[in-house]
Amino acid sequence: MMFTLLDKLIDTLESNPNKELAEIKQITTATAQALKQFNDKRPTSETFDGCWQSLVETLDECALCVGALIAVKMDSQPLLQKLGKLDFLIKQKTDQIVFIFGSEPDCQLATKLTNEAARRFWVTTFGANACMVPFEEFVRELARVSGLSGELSAEDIEALREYLAFTGNSLGVSVYELEIFRKSFGPLTGCVNRLLLPFKLGILANVAHTTAQSANTLLTGRSAGSYLVRLSKSNPGTFAVTYIDSKLKIKHCLLYPAQPYGLTLKEPPEVYPSLDAFVKAHGSRLVTPVGTLVQ
Repeated sequence: MMFTLLDKLIDTLESNPNKELAEIKQITTATAQALKQFNDKRPTSETFDGCWQSLVETLDECALCVGALIAVKMDSQPLLQKLGKLDFLIKQKTDQIVFIFGSEPDCQLATKLTNEAARRFWVTTFGANACMVPFEEFVRELARVSGLSGELSAEDIEALREYLAFTGNSLGVSVYELEIFRKSFGPLTGCVNRLLLPFKLGILANVAHTTAQSANTLLTGRSAGSYLVRLSKSNPGTFAVTYIDSKLKIKHCLLYPAQPYGLTLKEPPEVYPSLDAFVKAHGSRLVTPVGTLVQ
């Protein structure tokens, strides 16, 4: 079903050459290529089946959205915004499948985590071959290893759900999602606060799969210094910063994870320990956060 759905969707996109559909065409074509390795041989795993079905459902929703956009001749802004979110999810769900079940499928899953502390946390807490962990259990253990004091509020938990379970898979938090979360908010010690503080301040978009188009729409007409930070779709673990410059133009830049930890616009030595530290260092340009207004 997956490949039939992909073929039909790609054919539809190719027969309707329109710049509004160019990005989703690129993503679906890349998805078909990335999943070829599972065409003849797929892992015997309930988790794989769950991830596969989750991607099928998103692609099916995407096909319906594309059909609706073509029917209204591309003039529906809500449909375009929805398509952008589906585009994000397709990319992340595909990356998750390939990360977990692709190269070296028989190795211990924890070895795929590139950070030693994250790898040790996963092995000692959930087991070397655990693939996914129920969300509530994972959050409890992450809060512990992060050194968080006090109880998480319902709002805190929903913020963590947005940025931990960002593939939208109901099975739980995967080893892939920890890998990306750690790149974005690591190291593990203090990682929960490094998410919650910018989230509450509106620095970080309150929807993890906020698209560039949604950011542009939200910032259009706002004053210089308005900004938001969101996850980058094309560079997992990287943040995209969208802001209004002094000439009232919308600008975009990427904020990369630095080694051993931190964030940087370029190569070190300009490394910032957290998103809020980055914003403070650029206070003349990043003045008014609008992340809480994302829908």
